[in-house]
Amino acid sequence: MARDLTIRPLGRPKVSKDNQAGFNTLVRKYVAQGPRASKAGIEDANNPLFLPVGSVDEEFTDYKLVDQSIEPSQSSMDKAYVNRTFVDLRERWVSESITQTPDLTKINRKFVVLRGQNDTYGYSASAWAKHPSNATVKNNSEDPWDYIPAQVSLGRPATNSIDLSNSADDGLTYTPYVSISGTSQSFADYLTSEVSTADMGTWLPGKASVQMSSPGLDMWDVEWVTHGKPYWTFGTTSQRGGSKSQAMTIVDFDHLGLKLSTVGGSGSSSTSAVKAKTYNFFIVASELPESVAQVAGGSGSSGGSSPSVNLDFHIQGYEGRGWTFKQFIKNAVWTINTTENLSFPTYGGSLKTVGSKDPYIMKFNHGPFEAGVGYVGGGKFANVDGSNLPMFQGAIISNIGGQITWTGTQLNLTSNGTQVSNIVSTKINPIHSYETTKIWKVQIAYVG
Repeated sequence: MARDLTIRPLGRPKVSKDNQAGFNTLVRKYVAQGPRASKAGIEDANNPLFLPVGSVDEEFTDYKLVDQSIEPSQSSMDKAYVNRTFVDLRERWVSESITQTPDLTKINRKFVVLRGQNDTYGYSASAWAKHPSNATVKNNSEDPWDYIPAQVSLGRPATNSIDLSNSADDGLTYTPYVSISGTSQSFADYLTSEVSTADMGTWLPGKASVQMSSPGLDMWDVEWVTHGKPYWTFGTTSQRGGSKSQAMTIVDFDHLGLKLSTVGGSGSSSTSAVKAKTYNFFIVASELPESVAQVAGGSGSSGGSSPSVNLDFHIQGYEGRGWTFKQFIKNAVWTINTTENLSFPTYGGSLKTVGSKDPYIMKFNHGPFEAGVGYVGGGKFANVDGSNLPMFQGAIISNIGGQITWTGTQLNLTSNGTQVSNIVSTKINPIHSYETTKIWKVQIAYVG
């Protein structure tokens, strides 16, 4: 190839070792004939004075051209000085940082990229076609992730290995169970056998910015986001958002009265020795898998469930005294899910059935209660001892009517009679998303 005599180097290049931008720099200075420094010479299709960004230095072949300029000669119109800056770019990031919370991990990495088409150090042909400085048609709906360079894409962290085996480490007195389509099994067995972990630990794109102010170079600042490992926490989920635990009320009722025990509230003392714990785990998907939606008691969308107990009954006592219970208790569960009837002790020392129990309702439909000879009805008695009548809080009662209903129970009995914990509340929300893919946080609470 014939040597270009219209431009010649001035001395040796200046080489700077790894500056703060993260790469080594080489600067060459040339003297060019005056006509070469004109617009026609700069843009000459066959022999342009300004070389394409990314051109390789003739001696230091690892260095790529990023900037060039022309300086006029102070003494002559027949010559000009040309400066060309080359850099030794990296294929990897030049800096990184990480932030972590129990739920999310974010890795931030910065890259220095040639502003031009170069499959190794710059942009692919398709990405370069979308670059704001090169695209012939501007698409305002595109963001930096739409024209991301290959080396930035390759800087995405490897998928973390996640499993759900610690779901068995609940520390509760009664083993957590789930019931799916009438089949009961332990919570841990269900998660480890039915919930896929294939996409757990995947990193999704987060924030991305590109600075185009440097000559020939783009400075990319990108973030990838993934979720934390599953973990148990004390307390129950809050349906109002935030991280505060919401108090859970355990409701029971017998001949001594109404029993309300609270557990799991943030910043409050518990009236019960029972523990409330929540299992937190994460799913990476556009929609929740059916296996997760079923155990969480919902469908493949965000939300949650909060149980409640409704009291609506009246107790009629002897000689006109009565007790009315009419109360709706939010975030509450009935104590245990059985079909055992409710009985009160009688004045004579036996037991009298006062309520029939289905899985989610207690019906008080066994009255009025007859005392035997001398009973005249209307809650009044004549010359009888009332030995067959049930007692409530030490007083003889003649009737009880109404019902207690609930949407969830603290405990359940398995087919072999073992007491196990039921799910008392759930909460499902996306905590990060990229396009249609989301990181879902799933919270399943137990009291036991």
